Amino acid sequence: MLLDVVCCSPRVRLWDRPTNSTQRGRLLGTAIIWRWAVRCALGEYAARVQMDVPVVEILAVRVEEGCYRERYPFAALLYQSVLYERYKTVHFGRQTPPSHMDGVGSSSDDHDTMRQSVLWDYRYLSE
Repeated sequence: MLLDVVCCSPRVRLWDRPTNSTQRGRLLGTAIIWRWAVRCALGEYAARVQMDVPVVEILAVRVEEGCYRERYPFAALLYQSVLYERYKTVHFGRQTPPSHMDGVGSSSDDHDTMRQSVLWDYRYLSE
């Protein structure tokens, strides 16, 4: 599954593990893919990383009922990595990235949906 990622994709499902995992994943919410996240890597290494870890920026996260206190899987994994650390300031300023889903999005379909963008591993998404 490789969506043609352009601004404002259809809503996608956000999972707590890769969608091709043999373990059953937990649906954490839905969101809109905004764009591919650009890594801070050079040369041949950058191409290899893009194939290994495809990361996107997502918007308008709607957290599933009962998942507000579930762990946001990428708070440390991506925002503390050399490849994506610049997004910490872009997305959260001087604040720490949220550790739980209630800091990533809202629970409603109305105007309360957060417009904040966050990083998500593309392998943890489904249509």
